[in-house]
Amino acid sequence: MIYEFSLSTRVVFGLHASEKVASHIQKAGRSMPRSVLVVTTGDGWSEDPVKRISDTLLEHGSKSVRIFNRVQPNPDFSCVKRCVLACRKSKADAVIAFGGGSAIDAAKCAAHESGTEYLITIPTTAGTGSEISPWAVITDQKSRKKLSMIKNTPDLAILDPLLTLSLPPMHTLACGIDAFSHALESYVSKSANSFTDAIALHAMELIGKNLETAVRDGKTIQARKEILEGSLLSGMAMLHSGLGLIHAIANSVGGMYHELCHGLIIARILAETLQYNRRDIPKDRYEKAQTRTQALAATVQDRFSSLVEAQSVKIDEKDIPLIVERSLENVNVFTNPRTPVGEDIENIVRRCFCVHR
Repeated sequence: MIYEFSLSTRVVFGLHASEKVASHIQKAGRSMPRSVLVVTTGDGWSEDPVKRISDTLLEHGSKSVRIFNRVQPNPDFSCVKRCVLACRKSKADAVIAFGGGSAIDAAKCAAHESGTEYLITIPTTAGTGSEISPWAVITDQKSRKKLSMIKNTPDLAILDPLLTLSLPPMHTLACGIDAFSHALESYVSKSANSFTDAIALHAMELIGKNLETAVRDGKTIQARKEILEGSLLSGMAMLHSGLGLIHAIANSVGGMYHELCHGLIIARILAETLQYNRRDIPKDRYEKAQTRTQALAATVQDRFSSLVEAQSVKIDEKDIPLIVERSLENVNVFTNPRTPVGEDIENIVRRCFCVHR
């Protein structure tokens, strides 16, 4: 087997790392960008850290720092268009994404469409792994479809666990499940290799042993730190080995029901899909994956079932054929250990979701 492993993004990880953006840029051998666009969601809590980042850049030589704070959850093309226009209007030679996957995805598109030469990501959630990936997921409202597109690979990713302390319990849980699923699918992927195995296994361990603490007491910095690190590692693994049927189904359902939380969609199909794949996963590999998944599932069921059930995931009967079709076409299917057919996916959907007739 021939495989490759590389990481184009410079990664800085640690407490207070986000407060030294200018220093990280200079250490990377880059000159300070003249004009910067910060892309964020505009949540109230983010105003202070965004201001500190802006002030730091201005103190170290940037002439202009503008804020685009209108990114919506699961950004669609109209949101991306507004972000691109803001980037062009500000003549930004650097874009900074500050937020979760939605802000990062919109920023990647803005940097790509505007020809911006430098992209920095500062994640405030621990779940997507998007901070080191060129992939952006954008919702097409007309077709009710999530589109995965290759845009700009971030040049610099700054991960500061302190920025995740204010993440509410529901979001902490959903992001943690998403990050765990990235590691799980990478580990059982057709394209898994020795590098991704080591990274994915450690990511599952970090997330599995810390998620309960982080959800129950979000101010526990050690748990936040290890989950953020687990999310980063799972992102590295999936970047090289791909994902699988869990994300093929979740992205298809999420595109059609964009108001639903991605992580909680995954929570419903995680164990069922792993069981479906069992036939084509080597026994020792399956047992390692199963042990870690069962431990996480037990925690969610015993401790946080009320959070998961708080958001009902209902699927319309008439939408099942399209969910099946789109899942089969999704790029993540190609690295799934077992090649599914439509009936397989329909069975998983019917078993895992409440079907509304």
